[in-house]
Amino acid sequence: MARQTGADEQGEGRPGPSADEPSTLEILLDNLGRDVIQVAGASAGLDALVGEHSTISRNAVVLAGAYKPRMLALVGRKADGWLASMPYLGPGDLEAGNAAIDEAAVAAGRDPREIRRLLNTGPMSVDDVARLALEDGVGTFILVGDDEAVMRGFAEEVAPAVCARVQRDRRRSLG
Repeated sequence: MARQTGADEQGEGRPGPSADEPSTLEILLDNLGRDVIQVAGASAGLDALVGEHSTISRNAVVLAGAYKPRMLALVGRKADGWLASMPYLGPGDLEAGNAAIDEAAVAAGRDPREIRRLLNTGPMSVDDVARLALEDGVGTFILVGDDEAVMRGFAEEVAPAVCARVQRDRRRSLG
């Protein structure tokens, strides 16, 4: 069976799941709310995630920071949301990721609108945030940084202006 490899903390190769093996996240999502999780050959990642607890509540919200096709498809099939980060997105990546998630959701019988879209970002203008909300469906923006003045400005000026614009534009589109 072919296996992918990645680099561990020391840069050494380590085995990863092949395309036909479930990832730790997929195993977790398949077992939410069950009394006991039993998986033959479960990865160390699952053991570390579950620890001594054998039940994981379905009340847990599962957000995945995914960028590659296999994980984007998993988000569409099973996760509650996609948490992307602006620094890791190239031109067109947000749109392509949304399309991959939506396609996988529909194929799995899910409504793509039920999958939350979140975005880690630095400071942005009202126009940019509103465009991401209206055109790309991002519903939650997480401002990354520790500059109190920037965070206060975003919370007091940008966020309210974006909310007003999004509400106005959505009302217009409805009718």
